[in-house]
Amino acid sequence: MKNLDALNEHFFEKGWILIDLENPETVFKARDGMLGFLKETFFSSLERLEDLHEHIPDDETYSKMHLALTDFYRGQGYAKDIITSDVDFFRQFVSCDLSIQAKPYLRVARPGAAQDNIGLHRDTFYGASPYELSVFVPFTDLDEGSALRMLSGSHVEPDSKYAFHEVENPSVERGSPRHQAGIPYAPKVIEEEAAKTMAVPMKTGQVFIFGLSTVHGQKINRGKTTRVSSDIRVVNSLAPFLVKRAGDDDFYERVCQSPVSQQAARYLEVNQDREDDSGESGY
Repeated sequence: MKNLDALNEHFFEKGWILIDLENPETVFKARDGMLGFLKETFFSSLERLEDLHEHIPDDETYSKMHLALTDFYRGQGYAKDIITSDVDFFRQFVSCDLSIQAKPYLRVARPGAAQDNIGLHRDTFYGASPYELSVFVPFTDLDEGSALRMLSGSHVEPDSKYAFHEVENPSVERGSPRHQAGIPYAPKVIEEEAAKTMAVPMKTGQVFIFGLSTVHGQKINRGKTTRVSSDIRVVNSLAPFLVKRAGDDDFYERVCQSPVSQQAARYLEVNQDREDDSGESGY
C-alpha cells in the first residue's frame, strides 16, 4: 500500500515522486514484447534491451529502429495497460476523471550518444500545461549514470529563472515521423551548469511521476547500458486546457470517469439538439 499523504507532500514540495507499481508485470510484459519484436525485425542475436547499443551500427539504423519500435509499443497498448494496472492510485493522485496520452513517447538512449537525449528542459517550454503529469516508465534498470535527472522544487519557479537556448536539430523536421515520436525539431535546452540536478536511479517496475513544469532531462547517458523508457502523460479529464479544446485534439484518451461526470455527459447528450437549436447552453 502506498502512503498517499506522504506522496502528496513530497510532490507538493519537490515536484516529483517515485513509486513501485502494484502490478509491475505490465512493465515486464511490455519489455519482453519489445525485445521479441526487435529480435524478429532488426537484431536476431539481441538478448537484452540494455545491450541495444552494441547492435546498432549507425544513426540511420537507430532512427529506423526507434520509429518501428515506437509504432509497435503504441500499437500493443502497453502504456494504457501500465497506467490502468494501478488505476486506483492514479484516481486518487490525479482524478477520478482520468485521461492518458493516446500516443505515448518511447525513448531509446544509448551510452555516450548525446543525440539520443533532449537535455535539461521544462515541457511547459513547448506549450504543455502544468496540469499535466509525465509518468516515466523504464524498461531497463537505471543506475546513477543512465538515470533521468531532476531539479527538485523547480516546478513552482518562474520560467525566467531557467534561461534556455534553442538547438537546431536538422535531422528532425516539424510534423515528421520522428517529431511525432517525441523528438523535438528545435530543442529548448537549459544549461546543466545553471541547475543543480540529481539523478534518480530506478528499477524496472518502478515509475517516476513529475509535473511538466519540473526541470528534468539528461544531456548524455553516462551509464554503460542503453536506457529504454516511455514517458506517458496523464491528466485530469476536466483540466481547463482540455475542456477548452475538447473535440479538437486526439492527444488524450479517457481512461475513467467519476459518477458525476458520467451523469453530466448523459444529460448533455440527451439535450444536445436543444442546445444546438438555441445556440446557447443556459449558462
